[in-house]
Amino acid sequence: MGGETTDNATSRNATRELVPGLLNLLTNSMAPATWKTYQRAIEVLIHFLHRYEFNNTLLLPPSVMALWVTHLYEAKYAASTISTFMAAVNYIHKLYNAQEPGKSFLVQKVILGVHKTKPKYDI
Repeated sequence: MGGETTDNATSRNATRELVPGLLNLLTNSMAPATWKTYQRAIEVLIHFLHRYEFNNTLLLPPSVMALWVTHLYEAKYAASTISTFMAAVNYIHKLYNAQEPGKSFLVQKVILGVHKTKPKYDI
């Protein structure tokens, strides 16, 4: 049992020391403009989650992603912006090796509807 405590303490220390470097590498793995856009997408998502009192997690089921896309559509976001915001959420899911909600049949059909009915640019 004593080894578990030491291992856990070592693991916490490694996490505390290495996570900043990990985040730096992830940040540098994409263009600065993309990173900024993804950050904005997450801010908008968090606002949506709070407003509609969803569980405050960035790992979304497809049904919540579909509702978020609907919210963005009704808030007059351009179809291209909505697709970019979806890519940001899918990116987070990829980092956690989780299923990407944007690839679900439901979300794909909702985004198809968005692209068929929305202007290209934000109003």
